[in-house]
Amino acid sequence: MSLLQRPLVAQNSGAMPSLEVLQSLHLTIDPTANFLICCQQECRYALSPNLTQVSNHLGGKRHILNEVPRQVTQVLNGHLLQDPAQAAPQDDEAPEIVNLRVYGGYVCRSCDFRTINETTARRHVGDKHAEVMK
Repeated sequence: MSLLQRPLVAQNSGAMPSLEVLQSLHLTIDPTANFLICCQQECRYALSPNLTQVSNHLGGKRHILNEVPRQVTQVLNGHLLQDPAQAAPQDDEAPEIVNLRVYGGYVCRSCDFRTINETTARRHVGDKHAEVMK
């Protein structure tokens, strides 16, 4: 008789994966902004809650190509997350969202337009505020 025993693990038990699946992949759900955030040092950005895009991020950027993306999508199905592309910009005085990378950028002096891309900023001024430039 052996003193060692295999742990009993239910294969395909049908149980929903927990938030621990996200944590193990350096993913988190920010409770304030209601975003899914990739906390990997090289990422640190909010992901679309679109399940295909989450799987593409895990497979393409993070090279996770197995059962894990399916477990993540099962966890996310239980949450109503905000799409960061549709989110309103935060106020200048708002605290930073933990785990998100902060970028320097440009703000239009004539309206609320903001961008991190200089070319986009210049194009905006030329397209929307050409009369001010004269």
